[in-house]
Amino acid sequence: EDLYIMFPMIAEISEFLMAKQTLDFELEQRKAAGEIIPEHVYVGTMMEIPSLYFYLKNNIQVFDFISIGTNDLKQFFFASDRGNRALLGRYDNLSPAFLSFLKEIQSCCKKADIPCSVCGEMAGNMTEAITLIGLGITSLSMNPRSLLKIKYALRRLNQHDFAEYLNRLLQTQTTSLRPAVEAYLRDHGIEGD
Repeated sequence: EDLYIMFPMIAEISEFLMAKQTLDFELEQRKAAGEIIPEHVYVGTMMEIPSLYFYLKNNIQVFDFISIGTNDLKQFFFASDRGNRALLGRYDNLSPAFLSFLKEIQSCCKKADIPCSVCGEMAGNMTEAITLIGLGITSLSMNPRSLLKIKYALRRLNQHDFAEYLNRLLQTQTTSLRPAVEAYLRDHGIEGD
């Protein structure tokens, strides 16, 4: 049987390697003690700290998978406290800068053939989930209540056309792509959240 382990809040590649080394040691100890251990252990990270991105180009192969934790990543990306009510709504998930950053992470993973997924509130919001799909991220972790609505919307979406549209939008100098994305979805018969 396979086991997937994800280490959170990794800021530097050395932190991940130390955690993985500790895990490998523990697995060897269990095996030496005659305990049954998983046949395959896949070790990845929850990408929540922007500094980790700068290690991806040269070190991405140390990860078996990457899951982008959009809630914390956005907070650290914009250097804002998501619990601060005064900042509520100040930074949109559909900011061109943040979306471009997510696209860069996805691109690094794709080039290296490392599975990349997204979890967090973005994945469960229809407009944002469709935007993530437009960026090329195809694995989303969401609340089951969101699943049918997003699945229905994706069936109606021409993903190739939307991806091209989104790529053009990423070049704009606006604080949020939300109005343009919502207009596109309305124009194509896809209801928003």
